[in-house]
Amino acid sequence: MTAGSEVFPCAVCGFDEALYGLESDIASTAELASEVTTEAAAGLSEDELAATPTNDRSIAEWLASVEEFEGSALETAHNGLHAMAEIGLLRDALGRGPVSGLGEVTGLHTSGGGVPKTASSSVEVKRSGVVGDAQNNRIHHGRPLQALCVWSNDVIEALQDEGHPITPGLAGENVTVSGIDWSLLRPGSRITVSDIPVLISSYAVPCSNVAPGFTDRNFRRILHTDNEGWSRLYGIPLGEGSVSLGDEVSV
Repeated sequence: MTAGSEVFPCAVCGFDEALYGLESDIASTAELASEVTTEAAAGLSEDELAATPTNDRSIAEWLASVEEFEGSALETAHNGLHAMAEIGLLRDALGRGPVSGLGEVTGLHTSGGGVPKTASSSVEVKRSGVVGDAQNNRIHHGRPLQALCVWSNDVIEALQDEGHPITPGLAGENVTVSGIDWSLLRPGSRITVSDIPVLISSYAVPCSNVAPGFTDRNFRRILHTDNEGWSRLYGIPLGEGSVSLGDEVSV
C-alpha cells in the first residue's frame, strides 16, 4: 500500500483495520480521502507544495498519490488518512504547521447520544474514542476518524462575547481546551492531550442539533467553510489513557 506498513494501528496516522467493522464507515472514510488531504495542504505556495524538507515525497506528490490510488475501500481510507498525516509532518518541517504552545483541558463531555453532552471531571480515551460516549447516528459522526471531538474554550468565549448562548459541551465536543492558537490547527496537525497524542483528522460540520447555542439558531457560525478557524475539530487518538480537567495540552 502507498500508506506503507500493513501493521495496525498505523504508527503515522493511527489507522486500525479492527476499528472499521462497518462497511459504511469504510466507504465514507474512503470518500473523504481527497478532501482531508486537500485541507491538510491548504494555503501552501507552489514552492512549498514541491519542497522535500525530509528528503522524501513532497506534499504535491502525496496529494497526487491520493488522487491516483487504486485499491479497496479499506486501503483507500488508510491511504488517504496516511497521506494527510504525512502532509501535516511536512508542513511542520516547512515551518508552516501550528504554533507550538501549552494550554490545558478546561472541559470534558460525554453523552449516550445527542447534545448537550454531560460534563465530567475525567474520561478514559481509547483509540475508538471516549469511553461511554455515543452518537445517535453515524452518517456524519462516530466514524473512527472522528473518534475524538475537540474544541477551544477561547473560541467559545469569543462567541459568547458576540452574544451567542453557547457553552462547553453544547456543541457536542468531548474535550474543550484553552491557551493554544486554535486558528492554525487543521487536518494533519498534531496535539497532545494529557499524555495522548492526537492527529487532527477533519473539521466538524455543525448541524441543527447545536442551533440552540447560537443567536437566531445560526449554527453555520462555526462552519469552517464560512468562518475559518472557529470550527470544532475531529481527531484520531494515537494512544490511550485518562484525561482530567486541568491536564496539559500541547502543540
